[in-house]
Amino acid sequence: MQFATQQWLEEWFAPLAPSEGVSASRHECVEVIRITAATKPRAVMFSPSIRIVFQGLVKGHLGSQSFLYSQQSYVALVSPIPLEVEVVEASREKPLFAVNISIDINVLAELMLLIEQEPVEFEYGEALGRPAHLPEDALFSICRLLQTLSSEEQTKILADNYYREFLYHVLKSEYGASLRVLFQNSEKSQGIARVLQVLHDDFSTNLSVDEMAKMACMSISAFHAGFKVATGLSPLQYVKSIRLHKARSMMLSQNMSASQAAYRVGYASPSQFSREFKRFFGSSPTQESAKFRTMA
Repeated sequence: MQFATQQWLEEWFAPLAPSEGVSASRHECVEVIRITAATKPRAVMFSPSIRIVFQGLVKGHLGSQSFLYSQQSYVALVSPIPLEVEVVEASREKPLFAVNISIDINVLAELMLLIEQEPVEFEYGEALGRPAHLPEDALFSICRLLQTLSSEEQTKILADNYYREFLYHVLKSEYGASLRVLFQNSEKSQGIARVLQVLHDDFSTNLSVDEMAKMACMSISAFHAGFKVATGLSPLQYVKSIRLHKARSMMLSQNMSASQAAYRVGYASPSQFSREFKRFFGSSPTQESAKFRTMA
């Protein structure tokens, strides 16, 4: 069987995404996307994930840089960045088909312990937002994973295996260095992974860098350096970025006010939240909410 062809998309992918927008699947780490018209640029709601385009064309904007995500290209998002994307090619006859694979940090860490360690020469900042072509082995794994999701029985028995296989092939690819740097030097890597899990599970928690370093069983200087290599950001920058992304999501999806969202994610001062929000996203919370309503 040939994967990701027009026939394959119609037979296997389209039924998983019957309606416009993002649809959940039978696997907790997989979301499928169908969009039938071009869109205006929107900020990406961050979560550690791998995003793959199967059909259509998406344009990404990161500061002064622009990227094109075309068929069978993907991007790994392991750090919160102010990335905006717009769909530039999609129609009812030929929708944009894409998939969002959430990264289970525990599975990723387990795979890293089993993979033969190779030196990683990688500048994280250079890879932010950049697309890469999906390797053939990874394409096979993700397509088989999607096929299993059409059956509840196959999902229970096979989906986790294909999910692990897909992450493995991405880890071994050239672009996978952006994931591998998260878990280099196993003991240190596990410590940083532990901190990342806590920050994502409870993004309103007020952990100091000293407390994070103790949680990772590392000195403050070693933790700070290792964390920046893994994520491209300092610990405090990472926490701030996570909170701003979560707050933005709450405002747009739950219709929260800026002050409500600010308090929910751990800000004590709404004015400080508004200043940092505008600095990060380029518009104030009020402007961002208004822009979203005009696009909806």
